[in-house]
Amino acid sequence: MLAARGIKATLHVIPVGVRGFIPRHTVAALTDLGISASARQQLRIRMARIAKQAGVNIFFARRTAELQLSNAFEISGAKREEEFRKLKKKLQKEYGENSRPPD
Repeated sequence: MLAARGIKATLHVIPVGVRGFIPRHTVAALTDLGISASARQQLRIRMARIAKQAGVNIFFARRTAELQLSNAFEISGAKREEEFRKLKKKLQKEYGENSRPPD
């Protein structure tokens, strides 16, 4: 579309990991765009923080949605963990804090 108008464009992919990891490809793309080293560093920090927060938001939104379902126990890791902790507490009362139930 741009080429038809006589505009030369270059596509730069800016990859960012959901856990906030910024790969070297991202730094290379920012360098190709002519961004200074100090501005790249600030951008990397901001992108990493945004990516981490987005990942946390996705995690909690999914967890909240799963727990609302009628089959939450079968599909939700959070629900299974909750049940596991209840069972663990019950067994610790029954067998003692540091002991295991008999085989």
